[in-house]
Amino acid sequence: MDDHRLEREIIATIVTNSVINRMGPVFFQRTQEDTGTDAASVARSYTIAREIFDARKIWEKIESLDNAVHANVQYSMMFQISRLLRHATHWLLAHHLDALDIEDLVSRCQPGTRILARKLNKLLSGNELKRYRESTQLYKDIGVPESIARYMAGTNALYSVLDITEVANRRNVDVEFAARIYFEIGRGLALDWIRDQIEGLHVEGRWQAVARGTLRDNLYQLQATLTEQVIRNHRGNNPVDRVSTWLTRHQAQISHANQTLDDMRMGGDLDFATLSVALQEIRKLSIQS
Repeated sequence: MDDHRLEREIIATIVTNSVINRMGPVFFQRTQEDTGTDAASVARSYTIAREIFDARKIWEKIESLDNAVHANVQYSMMFQISRLLRHATHWLLAHHLDALDIEDLVSRCQPGTRILARKLNKLLSGNELKRYRESTQLYKDIGVPESIARYMAGTNALYSVLDITEVANRRNVDVEFAARIYFEIGRGLALDWIRDQIEGLHVEGRWQAVARGTLRDNLYQLQATLTEQVIRNHRGNNPVDRVSTWLTRHQAQISHANQTLDDMRMGGDLDFATLSVALQEIRKLSIQS
């Protein structure tokens, strides 16, 4: 292939077919419109995301379940993987647009992603852990083998792993250590509840969908920022203790944020404006840390 005169064209065709087959025919156009990038950058980002998350292995395992589970289960799992790759593609375009080196980014992000995907049952806590265990059991009950059941149950948590690996690489700490701090901050500040409310927003049309995605991405970024600040400013080998120290230090501000969130819970269904206020409360904590 290296010496073939049509090498670039063949590779481009293979990547394009993979994107269309796995992500749908409008993925290229929609991603370009949403991010303002060119088709080549979208293709490179998608390829990086696919390799980081070992998507081809997951697809193969899902497809091997033909006649073992209902086809709707397989379609649902494929859809969840496509959502994860869409998020990762956007993340890469936002954070590494000027340096979309496939080999470099895969080597930087894939090892940590694999570790976190295997150990979510030990890294998550509170409602996130409860939801992960319940989802794993549900997949197993309908005939999905445990390894793929655990991966699929963790797809929501896997949306965070690129932020976590980025923080771990930047602060030169173990990725599990960074993940424990990240998820413990989420539990301590009820960020999982905010994320659930964002996911539950009713959208009408493309721009509301973009707005919901922006709120979600902003929340992930804020949680990563707080994680990095805890790692940088607090000492100790126990990640839970580090977060506890940070929570105590900012108790007054956190109490105010919690009261705001409690008022929102009492108010019933939330809208875009209300959730923007919730994110602003978390942003204040990141500024004060």
